[in-house]
Amino acid sequence: SHWRKVSIINRIFTKTIMTTITNNSDTMSEDNQRISQPTMTRPSLIADLRRELPNVPARWNINDASLRPVPPLYPSLNPRCTVFVGNTMPSVVAVRISECLRKQSIAVEFDDESHTATCMTMDRVHFTIHLYRGAISEDGTKKPDFSHGVIVECMRVRGDAIPFHYTVRAILRAAKGVSDGANIRRFKSPMEVPAVARPSLLPRKRKDTAGLMTGLEDALVLLKKDRICAQRLGMERLVMLTDEDTSGIEIAVHTSKAVIGEGSSESATEGASTWILTLIEDRIAPGEVLETLSEKNDSSNISVVEESTVSSDYSTLPELQDIYHGGVLRALAMRAFGNALSVLSKYESESLRSILSYKSQLVSESFLEALVEDLAGASRPPGIAAGTRLASSHEAALAAKCLSILAQYSEAATKILIPSKQDKQPVLDALDRARNVGLASNVFLQQESEQAFFALAKQNHAS
Repeated sequence: SHWRKVSIINRIFTKTIMTTITNNSDTMSEDNQRISQPTMTRPSLIADLRRELPNVPARWNINDASLRPVPPLYPSLNPRCTVFVGNTMPSVVAVRISECLRKQSIAVEFDDESHTATCMTMDRVHFTIHLYRGAISEDGTKKPDFSHGVIVECMRVRGDAIPFHYTVRAILRAAKGVSDGANIRRFKSPMEVPAVARPSLLPRKRKDTAGLMTGLEDALVLLKKDRICAQRLGMERLVMLTDEDTSGIEIAVHTSKAVIGEGSSESATEGASTWILTLIEDRIAPGEVLETLSEKNDSSNISVVEESTVSSDYSTLPELQDIYHGGVLRALAMRAFGNALSVLSKYESESLRSILSYKSQLVSESFLEALVEDLAGASRPPGIAAGTRLASSHEAALAAKCLSILAQYSEAATKILIPSKQDKQPVLDALDRARNVGLASNVFLQQESEQAFFALAKQNHAS
C-alpha cells in the first residue's frame, strides 16, 4: 500500500506539472504574438484617455525560419532593383524596410506569409517588395554561398520609372542599414513631382505679367486632347505650376488663383478650375460619360453622368475607359488643389479669404463632403485603391490639408465641418483615425491630419 500511495502521488504531481507547462506555453505564445505584432496603443486626441485604440500593425512581421529561397526557373534578378543583405536576420531587414516606407510616406500592404509588400507611391507608382533567403551553396568552389543573408527584390508593376527608381534606391539603402530610410532626394515634400532637371529654386521676378498664363494655357491644351499621356502631362504641369519651389512664387500665385477659379485669363481660369473641381467632387473628368455598371461590367463605384449634363466645350472628349488613368488624374488634381490653397494661404491670405467668401462651390456641402470621404482612404490598402478612383492614404493626407485651410479661411466651411451644439464631431473623428494610421505607417498622413485636427478643434472652441 505504501508504494501504491507513492505511485498515486507521483501521477498527481506529474499531471500538475504538465498542466502548468501547457498553460505557460500558451501564455508565452500569446506574448510572442503581441511582441511580433507591434501595435499603436496611443490614446486618441478626442476620446477618453482611458480607452485604448484598436491594434494597428506597424511593422512587417517576418518569421526568420519560414523565409524561402528564390524559386527555380525564376527570371534573372534586376541588379538595379535587387540587393543582398549579408549577416542579417530577415526580421531585421523587414523592420528596416517598413520604417523606410513609413518615412517615405508610401502606402503599403504587408503579406507576412508570402513575404511580400504591395506598395504605392503618391505618384500612383505600384510596385512590390519580395524577400528571399539566400541559397545554400552546394559546391563552394563553383557556387558562392549566400545562405548567411537575405535577398531584397523590388519589382515595378505600373507607373513612372523615374520616381520608382528614386524610391527603390532609398529602400535598398535602408535594407542594408546604410540609411535610416529618410528621404534623401532634393525634393522637400512627397507632393512634388520628380523631374530629371529641375529649374532654379529661387523666386523669379518678371517685368510683365503677359506670359504668366502661358504655362497654364499649355496645360489646358494638353488636358483637352484625347490621349491619356497628354492629359496626364497636362495635370502634372498644373501640379508643378502651383509649386513655388519649381515655378517660383509669382507663377505659383497666379496659377493657384486660376486653379481655384480666380485669375486674369477667364478662359484659362474656367478651364483649370473646371478640371480640378470636377475631378475632386464628382470623381470624373469634364466631358467624361460613363456607362452603367451593368453595360460596362465594371466593379468600380463611379457615379454615372448623363450625357446631357456634359459641357459643350468638352463634348469632343472620349470617355475615359481606363479607371487607373482616372485615379491618377484625380490624385494629381488633389495635389494641384492642395498646392494652390497652400500657396495662397502663405502669400495671398486676404485674397484667399475674399475668394472663398463668394466662391460657393469651394465651400459647398457637396465639395466638403467629397474631401471628408477621402479621409476614409487613410486605412485603405493600396491593393484596393489601385486601378480605381478611390482615395488612398496619400489623398487622405491631401484632403486633410485642404480641409484645414478651407476651415481657417472660410466661416461657411467651418460651420459645415464643425456643426455647433453637437457632442459628436464626425470630421474630427475621421481626422483622429487618420492620424493614428499615419503614426503607424505614413509620416505625411500623420502630419497633415494632426495639423488639420488641431486647426478644426481650434475653430470649434472659438465658435
